[in-house]
Formats: sequence, structure tokens, C-alpha cells
Amino acid sequence: MEKVVSLIKPPDGSLPKILCLVGAGISVAAGIPDFRSPETGVYAQLEKQYNLEDPESVFNIDYFHKQPEVFYKVERDTWPRQDPNPTPVHAFFALLKEKGLLLRVWTQNIDGLERKVGLTNKELVECHGTMAAAHCETCGAKYSGQWYKEQLFGTEVGVVHCENSLDQGGDEADAKVCGGPVRPDIVFFGESLPDRFAAARWDCKDADVVLILGTSLVVHPFADMVKKPGPHVPRVLINNKQVGANVGLKVGAGSRDVFLQGDCQTVIEELVSALDWEGGFCGLKEKLGVETKL
Repeated sequence: MEKVVSLIKPPDGSLPKILCLVGAGISVAAGIPDFRSPETGVYAQLEKQYNLEDPESVFNIDYFHKQPEVFYKVERDTWPRQDPNPTPVHAFFALLKEKGLLLRVWTQNIDGLERKVGLTNKELVECHGTMAAAHCETCGAKYSGQWYKEQLFGTEVGVVHCENSLDQGGDEADAKVCGGPVRPDIVFFGESLPDRFAAARWDCKDADVVLILGTSLVVHPFADMVKKPGPHVPRVLINNKQVGANVGLKVGAGSRDVFLQGDCQTVIEELVSALDWEGGFCGLKEKLGVETKL
């Protein structure tokens, strides 16, 4: 912990540029299940409930095109019906921004909780898309995330259908409705990542410190981000389990890499305390409506 404190708050008073790479583990405390936990993760639940040999297939774009109703059922079963609140980790990003230390947050998450603490497109890259917007897979009509959620939970069964009129003129009563499947603006397996992901090398080049939180580092190309910073840039993994050997993380004596083991919410609270930032952090959490469901 002392080493991490010295990286974030150097003795010389300089302001390091901190790049955060985060995964589903930072949102579990908000009531959103992660994907890969052996018993409680989304994939484990899919395996039990749907008897799928490959649970990831539900989030493959080809599978969606063939059997879209399965995706919607999974969403209804796993996505919180009430809007989740940000966690202490999300508030920590806001604190880093407030102190002028945040270079960027690159998130694999689609829950939009980073935006709830005030991060904008300038500070945030949503690598796998977002639930905050949706579109029709057939005609491309755009919908808000709120509309999509209301339709998703309002019908309880089946596909969320597009209501866009395909008739550009004439009698509205006779207009043909598209009726195609409306899906959230998330990235399915088999789809390209957002254009902004291509800018990864510049953030990695500019970073003084990399914080890696709540991710298994097995989904590529996101996991490859860990390898892109310069050879002397410190990388701090905050996670329940040590991961990242597959992408070059090597924790040990003389290594630039540091591993803080534990629940990321608890570790961040301890880190804030060690940084002597507790006063401002408590006020920020209250302002942002931070809650945890551990």
C-alpha cells in the first residue's frame, strides 16, 4: 500500500497522470453481477438456467440474429430493474478527476456508472458500449436507454420491437412499422469495438501510473491494454485474485507491478485513507449517492 500511495502522491508533489482500466468487478457492489465468478457470475447462471455449453454465445452477434429472444430473457433475468447507484470505486475516479490526476478511465462495463459520477467523453472510454442508448438492428432507428429499459421490463417476454414508421409520407394510420429487434448500444462478440478504442496507444504512452481494477483480463483486445504502457510505468492490480500473467503482469521483488488483493471497494477505501483523502472522499460519496450491496 505504501508503494501505491507514493505513486499516486509522489513526495516531490508532482501530479501523475493515472490511467484506470476497469472491469465488471467494480460494479458488483452496485448489485450488477459480473460475468465470470464461478457461482454468481452471469455465465455461471446461464449455464445452470439454460444448459448452454457456451454461455458466451448469448452475447455473440450471430446468435442474437438467430435467437434474439434468448438475449432479452437473459437481460430481464440479470439486469437490475431499478437504476443502480455508483460505488466507492466510481467515486474514486471522480476524486482523481477533481484532483487533476485522472488521465482516463477505460471501462469494459456497460452500466454507465462512470457517467453518474461526472465523467464525460473526455475522461471516459466505454470499450464495450453502453446501456444508456439503443438502436434497431434492422432500420437503425435510435432509442434512449430509458425507453429500451421500459420496453424490456414492460413486456416481460419476447423481443423489444422497433416502433419506427417506415412510411416517409402518406396516411400515418396506414404507415408500416419496422418491428425489428431493438438492442442496447453494447458491443457483442463478433462486433468491432468503438472507434475511440484505437486511441489506446496514446493514453498508454501518456500514463505515469496504471490502475487495473475488477477485471479478469481475459477479454481481448481490452486485456492487451495492460501491455501498452512503457516498460517502466508502474501497474497496480486491485482484485480479489491475481490475474494478468497472460498479458505480462509480473508481481514480485524488483517488479514495477503491484498487487493489492481484496475486494476493490474495500481496497480503495483503504487507499483513500492511506492517501489522507478521507474528508473529501466522504463528502463526494454522499454527494454522488454512493451505495454498496456487498
